[in-house]
Amino acid sequence: MHYIGKTNEVADLESPVGFKISPRDAVEIINRSRTYPHILADVFYHDNENYYVVSCTYIKSRNSRAAKRGTIIHGQTGKIFNRETETWEDVPER
Repeated sequence: MHYIGKTNEVADLESPVGFKISPRDAVEIINRSRTYPHILADVFYHDNENYYVVSCTYIKSRNSRAAKRGTIIHGQTGKIFNRETETWEDVPER
């Protein structure tokens, strides 16, 4: 898993190889998916297929925490993985 950066650092980065969803798109997707106010930055990682996003509210935002507890965004479709149902879901438009 590769570190990309915090919310304010990823907007102008290029998409990882093989991804259709850009880091800027991933930021927008994570913001639309939230049903609660969020004032802190997120930390973004990626592997060969997905982005992993974890809130900076964790004292040590590491890639292992992102993989286990973070939000997963599919790099091709932009869908978010629902850990409870173990399915990929569309993000509602806002």
